[in-house]
Amino acid sequence: MRTRAMLKNGRKKPEEEKGRKMKKARKEKKNRKNKHSPMKTRALEKKDKKETKSACRVCVEEDGDLIKCARCPAEIHMTKKCIGLRELKYVEPGKWICPRCALCHICNKFIDDASNRICFHCGHAFHGHCAPKTSSSVDEWLCDLCCPFIGEADASSVKLPLAKISRTPNRKPRKSVSATQRLPWCPGLQEQRDQIHNSIVDHYKRCHNISVSSDEMDPEKPSTSRHEDDFVVVTDTDWELHNAATNSHLDMVDDPPSPELPLHPSPESSESEQYINYFNGRSKCIYQSPYPDEIRNAPEIYVCAFCLRSYSDKPEYVNHANCCKWRHPPGNEIYRDVAERISVFEVDGIVEREYCRQLCLLAKVFLSSKTLYHEVDTFKFYILCEHTTKGFVIRGYFSKEKNPSKNNNLSCLLTLPVARRSGYGKLLIDLSYQLSLREKKIGSPEHPLSDLGLLTYRSYWKAVIFAHIRKMKNNKETVFSVKDLSHATGIHQSDLLQTLVESRIIHFRKESSNCFLNPNPAYYAPLSMIRRRTVKPELLIWKPENPLSPGTKFTTYSAS
Repeated sequence: MRTRAMLKNGRKKPEEEKGRKMKKARKEKKNRKNKHSPMKTRALEKKDKKETKSACRVCVEEDGDLIKCARCPAEIHMTKKCIGLRELKYVEPGKWICPRCALCHICNKFIDDASNRICFHCGHAFHGHCAPKTSSSVDEWLCDLCCPFIGEADASSVKLPLAKISRTPNRKPRKSVSATQRLPWCPGLQEQRDQIHNSIVDHYKRCHNISVSSDEMDPEKPSTSRHEDDFVVVTDTDWELHNAATNSHLDMVDDPPSPELPLHPSPESSESEQYINYFNGRSKCIYQSPYPDEIRNAPEIYVCAFCLRSYSDKPEYVNHANCCKWRHPPGNEIYRDVAERISVFEVDGIVEREYCRQLCLLAKVFLSSKTLYHEVDTFKFYILCEHTTKGFVIRGYFSKEKNPSKNNNLSCLLTLPVARRSGYGKLLIDLSYQLSLREKKIGSPEHPLSDLGLLTYRSYWKAVIFAHIRKMKNNKETVFSVKDLSHATGIHQSDLLQTLVESRIIHFRKESSNCFLNPNPAYYAPLSMIRRRTVKPELLIWKPENPLSPGTKFTTYSAS
């Protein structure tokens, strides 16, 4: 019995020593954290946890004012970079909802489309196809519930003119003829109108010492009409001046520019500012374009809005504008959106050589990277126009090689200064990728791009990637493929990977070749970042010159 007790005591002795050592180690660990008062360790640990600052979910920075989501613990900086410039209008602490928690107010689904809308008054988000149709613009869009409220508030603050204030409310309103109603036609009344119109024309000619009568006018030339908005009389003298100016302009354009012409403005010429006038707009010339000497040295350059001919003399330009018969670019209209009032024309450089040269000269005023302006035969130009009462006015364009020597689906991109911040740059980029998809080609823009062009491309790539990742969450997809995304959008894989890394969506591990996907930057990014103008495929009437079989695989421009 003693032997067993001794054995038992002998077995317990090492366990007791081990327990004492563990207790001693724990005590030393607590003393290291707080040497002065080991009893307050837990309270200090809780205090340290409370003092740790939370980082912004978008820029991953701690400095600055943060706003917390009302539905999740996410916090985002109250800046236009992190929360969006337009979203700052309706941010209210305690009521603000982050982009990850924001759902469509109609279908209650995750927002993933490029045509999304946010009411700047109530902050409700909508899909593009779910948003109610209102007359407000995209920048300050209002939902159907806020439109009457804002309208009444604005109407109460606006003072009505005195002519519209009725002093006799009991009097019956006067009947007015609407635009849809038509009065009966009377031959006698029409003859009196014609006589009045002819007398006005004769009086105008006598006042301006014009001896040419209306009967002596050439029937092929445009004549005055009482249905026109502007009263303009075009005489034979005007036509002679117009033809002389046109012939001299063609002689200057047909001659190739001298090789000694500087591509960039000299310091002496940069001191005197130069402006270009185009369709009721006036913009400052950034670079010196290789126009003829008479136009290049003029302080004001006047460009026709339709045929793009340039003049240095304003009366000569006004005379040309009155005689110009052009109302749209030459070539084929491949895209028309009546709702957005825009169209796109495809112009071949070898067919419309003079017009394309004038377009390149106009682009050289705003682009430093534009070097080719005389050799346009190997390019096609896709010109974006706005619908106006006077015709199709150019707002931007991009050019593309017919047979690219490199893997480029776009050579030059320009949005005129009068039309910037309208979303036309991304729309032209989207059109270039839509054409590449129909050709079954994957390409990239030609380098070097201008500063604004590079920013526009990076913003477009980021918007496409973020919308795709948000759509994956909506469809509950778990596999992300860069190749599939490239085939769906036409963007080259190298451009996609570069954007994914810069956006902190893809992280590479140093110890292995594997990478992992972090979708939070796409989830917490403001919805305005994925909002953009897009090309509607059903409105694009364009086919490649070489028809493709249904089973054709994607290739690159350089491979063909």
